[in-house]
Amino acid sequence: MTKVTVQGIHVEVTDSIKDHVEDQFSKVLEHFEDHITGNVEVRISVNQHHSHLKSASVKVPVVGSPIHIEEDGKDMYKVLTTLADKAERQLRKLKDKKQVRSGIDKRMQEE
Repeated sequence: MTKVTVQGIHVEVTDSIKDHVEDQFSKVLEHFEDHITGNVEVRISVNQHHSHLKSASVKVPVVGSPIHIEEDGKDMYKVLTTLADKAERQLRKLKDKKQVRSGIDKRMQEE
């Protein structure tokens, strides 16, 4: 079972932020758990010089090299949603690439 850990840097990680991260990344983990090799790490921070800027990064360990994605913005919840969407796109791209290389394209098998 893959676990999502949330770490706050210069910001308190509230229960609502944790719930939002778990909600957003649960979809990603559901579809791509076979390709993820460890725990997913999400880091949240606030820019000390410009406190209105929030940033978040995610590290997803996969076979080969881990996927690392960063996102900045004014609203933490939008940043986290965008981060989860980007992670899902990267994992889908990786999954499709592995299927093509192995000679198995599930979309073609369904027809």
